[in-house]
Amino acid sequence: MRTLCGLIAQGQTDFDHVRNFSNNSFFKEILELNRVPSSEILRQRFQQMSQVPEFCNYLTKCSQELWNKTGMQPEYTYLQGKKWVRVDTDMSIFDNDDSKKEGANYTYDQRFGFAPIFSHLGGGWLINAQLRPGNAHSYSSGTLDFIQESLDIASNMVNERLLFVADAGLDAGELIAELTSRNLPGSSN
Repeated sequence: MRTLCGLIAQGQTDFDHVRNFSNNSFFKEILELNRVPSSEILRQRFQQMSQVPEFCNYLTKCSQELWNKTGMQPEYTYLQGKKWVRVDTDMSIFDNDDSKKEGANYTYDQRFGFAPIFSHLGGGWLINAQLRPGNAHSYSSGTLDFIQESLDIASNMVNERLLFVADAGLDAGELIAELTSRNLPGSSN
């Protein structure tokens, strides 16, 4: 789990990327690993973990702990004389045209795959992700809950005001009303 979090936090999404860290003493130390697993073992353990219903919650917790442990600081945005931390949220297309994976579907641009949604702190630190079928719209069922959860995670990681930045596909009136009514610690409407 720690190895996966370390890879994901750096934008490394392929099991084979772990090979780049097999002799990296900082990676092992910061994640409290005795050794870095091979890509094959990492893949097998990931498959076992994916069958645990609470798996996604563990990833979020691991990312937060790694953030605190490394002393990471977000990039700041200065606006109207105030200091803000951006929370960027957008979906991305994962093209799986050459597969028959469960949940894959045609995307808005007619590619076959998935349409996951991601939230990052300013500077690119992943704080939340949700895999969704390819035909999911930016503001599909569950998106409001995902955004609320992302903002809660962000407010637990930083003390500054949060500046929510999103794709135009997230311009639903319900979402805008929810965001303007939120009163997060350190945030401002």
